[in-house]
Amino acid sequence: MIADSALGTITTQQSTKHNALLAIGVGGVIAGTLDLLQACILFGWDIPLSIAGGLLGRQAVPRI
Repeated sequence: MIADSALGTITTQQSTKHNALLAIGVGGVIAGTLDLLQACILFGWDIPLSIAGGLLGRQAVPRI
């Protein structure tokens, strides 16, 4: 019976850890999306191009 209760505790801890990581991931995606949307509204819709230019270099930004 000790092994059964220990196994249940390990399974519960793994489930809790998985749920916590899932919540952190979903929250991060939502926060990032809202942050990008706010920046686009405030500074214009070319912000994703500026981000790409910062990550990939000037060749990522098309010349207009």
